[in-house]
Amino acid sequence: MKRFFLLPLAVIIMISLMLGMTSCFTTPDNGAGDTGGNDTGNGNGGSQGGGGEAEYTPMGESSVYKNVFVAALTDKFDRLVSTKEPKIAVIGGSSVAFGLDSDTLALYTGKEVVNFGLFATLGSKIMLDISEDGLNPGDTVVFAPELDAKTLSLYFGARAAWQAIDAGTESLYDSIYKSNKEELDKEKSAFLSEREEYLEIGTPDPSGVYNRKSFDVYGDIAYSRPSNTMPLEYDPNTMFTLSTDIVSEEFLEYFNSYCDRMRAKGITVYFSFCPINSLALAEGVTEETISELEIYLARNLHCPIISSLSDHIMHPGYFFDTNLHLNEAGVVARTEMLINDLRVAMDLGDEIKLHVPPPPGTSGGETVEGDNTHADLFTYETLKVGDKVVGLSIIGLSEKAKDFAEEELIIPSSYEGVPVIMLRANVLSGLTSIKKVTIGPNMSSIEDYAFAGCENVTEIYVEFSTECLVSIPGENAPNGFMEGVGEGCKMYLKPEYLSDFLNHYTWQHYHKYFVR
Repeated sequence: MKRFFLLPLAVIIMISLMLGMTSCFTTPDNGAGDTGGNDTGNGNGGSQGGGGEAEYTPMGESSVYKNVFVAALTDKFDRLVSTKEPKIAVIGGSSVAFGLDSDTLALYTGKEVVNFGLFATLGSKIMLDISEDGLNPGDTVVFAPELDAKTLSLYFGARAAWQAIDAGTESLYDSIYKSNKEELDKEKSAFLSEREEYLEIGTPDPSGVYNRKSFDVYGDIAYSRPSNTMPLEYDPNTMFTLSTDIVSEEFLEYFNSYCDRMRAKGITVYFSFCPINSLALAEGVTEETISELEIYLARNLHCPIISSLSDHIMHPGYFFDTNLHLNEAGVVARTEMLINDLRVAMDLGDEIKLHVPPPPGTSGGETVEGDNTHADLFTYETLKVGDKVVGLSIIGLSEKAKDFAEEELIIPSSYEGVPVIMLRANVLSGLTSIKKVTIGPNMSSIEDYAFAGCENVTEIYVEFSTECLVSIPGENAPNGFMEGVGEGCKMYLKPEYLSDFLNHYTWQHYHKYFVR
C-alpha cells in the first residue's frame, strides 16, 4: 500500500515564499535581444535583474536635454523607423548632418532619404547599431564617417548617448541599450548628477546652430550659414593625417559584420567620404597617401566605395565653423557629388548638374576692445588670409616677461590695434607665478597644451564665446588646451554663455572645468 506524507502547513508556506522570492530576481524579458540587456536606472527605484540596475524611463519632451543638439537623435531614429518605403539612410557624424540637401538627393535618386548623421562624440558604432532597427529589405545605406581615429573605432560616447536617451523615446532607449549596456551603466551615475545640476540651473536652450531646432524633417541642418566663420578659413586644432592607421582592426571587423548582416537582409551598403577642408591636411599628406588610404579601404571593406576621397577634399570657402561642417554653398557641392556617386552605383542614368555656387568668402567677427595691460609680455605672428590681415597669434614671451612675477595674467584682446585671435601651444610655460588667467574677447583659436607648464593656474576667466576654436581632447592631449593647468582648475564663463558652452560641439568636452 502506498503511503502519502503531508507536509506541515508552516513548511508549505515557507517553500511558497522562497519560490516567490526567486521569481522576484528573475530577469524580465524587456525585448533587449540576447545581450541580456536591462534598462539602466534614473534613480526612481524599481530594480531589475541582469546587474540590479534600476529601470530607466526617458523623459522625452519633459527632459532638460530636449533642446540640445543630440536630442535630434530621437527625431532621426523615428524618421528612419517610420519610413517604410525604400529609402536611403546616410549614416555618419556631424559632417553628414551639416553636409546634405536630402530633399534634392531624394529627387534625383527616387528614394526617400534619412539624414542619419549627428555627432561624432556619439561614435560611429551607436549610429550603425540603432540603424538596424529601422532598415528594411530594399533600403540603401551610405556610410560616410569622419576620417579620424575616434570615428573609425568602437568608441561609444556614453554621456552624449544618455542625453539623447533622456530626451527621446523608450524605443530609442531600447535600441541603444541592447548593444551598449556596459558603457551606459558605467556613465549612468555621472549623467544623473549632471541632470540634477541642469534641474537647478534650468533647461538649456543653446543659441546658434547647436540646437535641436536647427534640423529639418529629413534630419538636415537647416540653420542659416552663408559663409566660413573661421578667421583663418580652417581650424588648426583639427588636422587630418588620412593615413591607414586611423582605421582600427576592431572597427573593420565590426563594420564588415554589419555589412554582411545587411546584405543578408536585402539591404545595400555603400561607403562614401566626408568633406574635408583642404587647408586642414596635416603635414605629410600627399596624393600618394590619399590613394593608399582609398586602396586600403577598398581591399578591406565588405561593401563598395562609391566616392573619391580627393573629390571630398574641398575648398575652404565651402566650410562653416569646423573643418568638416559645410556652409550652404558647400552643401550644394557635396550633395551633387553624392547624387552622382549613387546614380552610378545604382545605375540610375547620366550624371546631373546642380547650380553649385562659388565658395563664399570668410565672415570674421568684429574686433572687441578689452584689457591689454599685459600685451607687451608676448611676441606675435601676423595671421593673413590672402593679403588680408585677420589677427595676431601669440607665439612666445618677450624680454619683459622675464621680470613678470604677478599672480594674475591678462591675455590681451589686441596689440597695436590688431586683434589677438590665437594662443599657441606652450607659450605660457615661462610664467611660473601666475595663478589666474583672463583671456580676451577676440580669442578665436587655442591650441592644445597652451597652458603647459602652468601647474599653479587654478582660475581661468573667459571673455569670448563658443566661436573660439578648440580641439576635442584626445589621446595626444587628454585635456586638450587645458593640459598642464593646476589640479582643480576651474573655468569661469559669462553666465549668458554657460548653456552654449555646455552644449557646444567641441566645448562641451571641457564641461568638468566649468563653474556652474
